[in-house]
Amino acid sequence: MIRLRLAKEAYMQRFSLAVLLILLIPFKVNAEEVVKKDELLNLDQCIEIAIKRHPDISAAVNTVGISQSRVGQAKAGYYPQIEWSSGYRRYFLRFSRHI
Repeated sequence: MIRLRLAKEAYMQRFSLAVLLILLIPFKVNAEEVVKKDELLNLDQCIEIAIKRHPDISAAVNTVGISQSRVGQAKAGYYPQIEWSSGYRRYFLRFSRHI
């Protein structure tokens, strides 16, 4: 009974810590200030910030990068392949004399 209670308390502590970390991590990641207080932005700056921060755009950029690497892998089969190997052996000839 005591072991069960201690196990439940340990589980609740770990669970509480995990929930706390999950809730705090997004705030720390998004804490970066893109625009300083009382800063005026023109349209080009606003568009640049929107492009950098929008998750769909960053996901699309990553998808393009992945697709480009797959194209390179597909083209690799058409390039010439070079294989090279070398080796060295030393043979001893043993002569036996039968008298």
